[in-house]
Amino acid sequence: MKNFRSNRVFKILFIYGLGLLIASCSVEDGDIGPAGQDGLNGIDGTDGTNGIDGVNGEGFDELVEFGDISIQLAGTRPDNKAFTATDVFRFMPQSSNVVPFANSVVPIESEESGSTLLFTIGRLLSAPDDNLQSSAIITQLSVTNPGSADQTFELNLQIFRYAVIADDLTFFDFSNIGDNQIPELSNVAVTDFSFDSTTNAITFSFTADIPADNNTSGHEVAISGQVNAVVFEEILIEE
Repeated sequence: MKNFRSNRVFKILFIYGLGLLIASCSVEDGDIGPAGQDGLNGIDGTDGTNGIDGVNGEGFDELVEFGDISIQLAGTRPDNKAFTATDVFRFMPQSSNVVPFANSVVPIESEESGSTLLFTIGRLLSAPDDNLQSSAIITQLSVTNPGSADQTFELNLQIFRYAVIADDLTFFDFSNIGDNQIPELSNVAVTDFSFDSTTNAITFSFTADIPADNNTSGHEVAISGQVNAVVFEEILIEE
């Protein structure tokens, strides 16, 4: 009976000790096997439905609704390299003290010269700003005996602070200047003139040369342009 109990206790201790031995042994990891192949890409999901268009933002419709002036320049830069430039001046300032110089027609009757229409049309290159958006053009066209076979034209124009930007990433400030704010032009020609006195719509094309002494490039510059506008006639207030 004693031997049976001793054998039983020995077996229990042996099994317990073997368990501790196995638990205390650390197994060394083997080398990492090669990476498996990537799986196939999944199928793209179906595109969702387009969203609803949002409300149009506030624009400058009131500043561009009365037409524009497009110009083309060709000449020589101050560094003696040839240049060309094309732009559309489309923004009309609407301050009451500016409109007479930006979008007006004034009928003039004279016994000597007959009937004359004086158009003054000016536009800014960008939306008006007190200081930062001052690039502008003003055209003044006087038409004597408009619509008749002997109608004659007199054109003045002035460009202010127009940046001529070139492909070589240079620019210069182009303005035409003159005594008494009336720059000199030569070889002036006005064509395709049309004026509807009912709608006050006016269109015409022009070409001219700006002498070297009257523009900031220091060289003669050829200019051509097209005017397409609707002008106003001012109601004068009697004092």
